[in-house]
Amino acid sequence: MFFRVLGHSYGSSANSKAFTFYLCNCLVDITLDLMTNHPWLQLSDDKRKVQEALNETEVSFSTQRFDSWPCVLGWEGLTSGRYYWEIYTANNGYWRIGVTNASSKRHGRCPMNPSEGFWTIWRSTRQFYACTKPEIELPLSLVPKKLGVYLDYEEGQVSFYKLYPLFAPLDGRTLITLLISPCGV
Repeated sequence: MFFRVLGHSYGSSANSKAFTFYLCNCLVDITLDLMTNHPWLQLSDDKRKVQEALNETEVSFSTQRFDSWPCVLGWEGLTSGRYYWEIYTANNGYWRIGVTNASSKRHGRCPMNPSEGFWTIWRSTRQFYACTKPEIELPLSLVPKKLGVYLDYEEGQVSFYKLYPLFAPLDGRTLITLLISPCGV
């Protein structure tokens, strides 16, 4: 598996429209899996948000649950094809985002890198890394608030995109309305 981190995307509006159309065909609706969440994580009722809990929560036993790293998996196991999803992160929080395989270690601590079945990026207050072996330090200026994740299972590629929505009503009469999905256009 190969992954890359792209800090910025440049291109003409035609390329942007083609790319958006392509991603619309890859959109996947991710929900979080209660059977894998670490006891110190709190999931929203709709299973679309996760944050560190104020107290350890009582969780049922599951061999799939992370017991050392505060992680949770998406409910959907992605086994073939191409997928795209977007997330929002805290401006100045600590987080790790990525993908893992079904056999990755959930019990005890291990390095979260590709040799252990994890393809992630990691952010702390003063650091931003692609979690390869060895780790690749990324400029803090690339830390996204909105992050797009693209997985091409057949090609063995994970890409992380820092995305900037752009709006330019230039004539004083144009009203731009935001839609829920880029595919709603």
